[in-house]
Amino acid sequence: MFAKYRRYVYGSFLLFFILVTPFLVIYSLGFEISLDQQKISNTLNINVETLPRGADIVNNGFNIGKTPLEMKAADGQQVQIGVEFPGYLAEEFVFWSERGTNGSARVTNLTLLPSEPNIINSFENQTPVGILSPSLILFRQESKYFVQGYNLGGVIGLPSEVNNSSNSLIGLTNWEILSENIYWNKKDDVILILVDNRWEFVDLSLLPVESLSVVSSSETQVLILDAQGRLWALDLRTLRLSFIESQINGIHQTKSPNNVWLWREDKIFRLSKGYIENTFFNLNDDPYTQNTDIRQLRGVAELGNEIDFEVASLFQGMMIKIGETAYYIPDFDKNIWQVIGSNINYIGIDTNTIFWLDLENHLFSYNFSLKEGQDFGLIPLTGDPSSYEIAYYFTWRRIMIYSDAEVYSVWFDKDIINRNVVKYSPIRWNQNSCLPEIVDRFQFCFSENNLIAYKNTSFF
Repeated sequence: MFAKYRRYVYGSFLLFFILVTPFLVIYSLGFEISLDQQKISNTLNINVETLPRGADIVNNGFNIGKTPLEMKAADGQQVQIGVEFPGYLAEEFVFWSERGTNGSARVTNLTLLPSEPNIINSFENQTPVGILSPSLILFRQESKYFVQGYNLGGVIGLPSEVNNSSNSLIGLTNWEILSENIYWNKKDDVILILVDNRWEFVDLSLLPVESLSVVSSSETQVLILDAQGRLWALDLRTLRLSFIESQINGIHQTKSPNNVWLWREDKIFRLSKGYIENTFFNLNDDPYTQNTDIRQLRGVAELGNEIDFEVASLFQGMMIKIGETAYYIPDFDKNIWQVIGSNINYIGIDTNTIFWLDLENHLFSYNFSLKEGQDFGLIPLTGDPSSYEIAYYFTWRRIMIYSDAEVYSVWFDKDIINRNVVKYSPIRWNQNSCLPEIVDRFQFCFSENNLIAYKNTSFF
């Protein structure tokens, strides 16, 4: 009797296994089984995770759940969802389930952007001029300028007065960090330097040369490229201006590697900063790279029109941007120039990925390791175009687009292929002058006479 019972249980289990297993396998492969229609359909599996958790997922005006959430899109269906959470900006995505295939789309680690900031410090009878770095700000009180440290708790220490004032009134804008102690306001053509424990302005507009580009060659010296293609060295302590070279079309500096780059006709030269400190040198015939296609730009540069020249480390190579064209130069052969794009205005790079705005302010990306590109659509930026900057903040999986008047952001995981996400929605985060960098989950900005910080310190 006991043996008969065991055979019955075994047979029932075997029958259940034979009947159910095919359905489990079909479901695990991404298919959807419809018993009503008696057919098997392809599906798109969508996974959404947010920081903070518990955000509402909205589809066609209906709340369909809270994050983390998994949902499916039917074969050939387009799905638009909104992500909403009180106190944060709403996000929007459009997914497409390609007909006849099973797919997956992952919107994970979606760090929502807080809509309201914390006031870090209020400046009374003072006017903010710029956020110099993640630890220093510049403000004006009456006709005097001051540099002061800050952190999440507010301003720290005593303000340090800038010993001399610029002849022109310095407006609120982004400052370019040339070195640890040298900052350049390109809009007003003014340098702020800390030398011998004193802050001083150097008004480049008072020099007998018109500066198009400025880079640092040491902690007390900058190189200036003028409108005639001449390269000068300026000692920031003595204000002694020394001529170096002529027929230079562009200069740029990089932190990694820590070099100064020179463009002359069809050659690109890479020089160490220590070598340039000695202003008596000549460029040799050993360029970093050479390409005859860029010679055609030389005539435009000699007319005194600035041509954008940028160099940056990229995945297994270098990126060189000249004018509106960006090139990729692989490490294994510096004579190979691959065109990245020819309608490029502003560029940002994060290891294996390049992001750029075209001349109409459409945002694009290309990942060199995945060999995958993405079109994010129009970014309606305002403010001074020369202040635009693009950065990628990996912790938040966000592209940040800055002007001196506002900040836009797009969630995008650059290290996975998400082809079923057919639309990312750029959102305007705020209308302030902000540090073009997120520091430990905080975005610092000036809003009127307040130093503010947007933060997202929620955890899963």
